[in-house]
Amino acid sequence: AFAALGKLRTLQELFLVERHPLLQLIERHATTPAASLDDAALRALGDLVALRELTLAGGRCTDAGLQALAALPIERLMLADCDAVRGETLAALPQVRELVVRGGQLGQAAAQQ
Repeated sequence: AFAALGKLRTLQELFLVERHPLLQLIERHATTPAASLDDAALRALGDLVALRELTLAGGRCTDAGLQALAALPIERLMLADCDAVRGETLAALPQVRELVVRGGQLGQAAAQQ
């Protein structure tokens, strides 16, 4: 499915969550892990040249997966319960103007970036 999504080159917003993204952020319920949402899935989205907003919830994505999206024009990135993301590659995403994080394991250095 991610390879098919990656071919939608005019896609501007993508929400890979189990329910509406606002509920995902407001409610404090645990996120159901999305086993197929991993670094390979993020690499498959690397051709979404119009993507401006990306929301990820759960899954096994890491900083390496986010690095694969560095060339995209993502301005708003939302990470909910992305426990494997530590934030080491956030500096490689300079076009991100708004970062929303709920849960996860971002360190102090990542927060300063």
